[in-house]
Amino acid sequence: TSLMLEGGMPIEAINAVRKKLSRVKGGKLASASKAQGIVLLLSDVIDNNFSVIGSGPFYPDDTTPMQAVEMLKTYAIWEKMPEPVRRFLQSCSESESESKPREIPHYLLGSNSIVLHKACEILQSKGVATTLVKESYSGDVRTVCDRLVRLGSVPQSQHHCFIMGGEATVHVTGHGKGGRNQHLVLEMIERFKEKNGFTLLSAATDGIDGNSSAAGAMIDEHSLMTARELSLNPYYFQEVFDSNAFFEQTGELIEPGPTHNNLLDIVMLLIEPHHNQGEDDG
Repeated sequence: TSLMLEGGMPIEAINAVRKKLSRVKGGKLASASKAQGIVLLLSDVIDNNFSVIGSGPFYPDDTTPMQAVEMLKTYAIWEKMPEPVRRFLQSCSESESESKPREIPHYLLGSNSIVLHKACEILQSKGVATTLVKESYSGDVRTVCDRLVRLGSVPQSQHHCFIMGGEATVHVTGHGKGGRNQHLVLEMIERFKEKNGFTLLSAATDGIDGNSSAAGAMIDEHSLMTARELSLNPYYFQEVFDSNAFFEQTGELIEPGPTHNNLLDIVMLLIEPHHNQGEDDG
């Protein structure tokens, strides 16, 4: 699991592998039990695919062993996997993996969409204009940063908050502490260094980001100046993947503690009103 997470694999691909290695995931628990019941779901995947959430112990598997192998090869992790894992995946036959579990009713109770809409509702009640970005984000954290830069480049006539949800991936090569949310915010410090009037938050809804005890971090236009006053180089902390240590020193960590509800991540970008040259700052 650590190899797959640090290799930048999305949760859908990780769970495709997990389902092949487990005796309960991928519908196998449903096949092993005659009990009656229902399944209540909290979704930690973008499209709320029931077979992916929790690796679907009561839901039919929609992937094959060969697909799991190909995913590991795509992310250059196959050769790093333990030999017993590679041997097992290669030996799995299609007939062994295609036994269909009986159907058990599934009901979705919580999702990232619910979190985002609630955040919009709260901000709008405070008089802040809000745009919910409909397309969830995924993929490499730098791609998500590119989207945020584009959103932040449009001048606003009033306080305006862009809210988006999803789950970025980070290809970890260092040995520091942090997670995808803290790494995303750390990368944005330099990208927004010429911009005034912004606040950026990125956090995990379960309160735990990566291998740290923080949920994420929050920066504004003063963050880079604070880092320089503390002689902190953002590039260095990016390179060694130690975003948690950086924000611990700047005092910008978000630390709510575990929420025990993983509904993906949330990113909020607040843009201050644009002032024409000569206007007084509000």
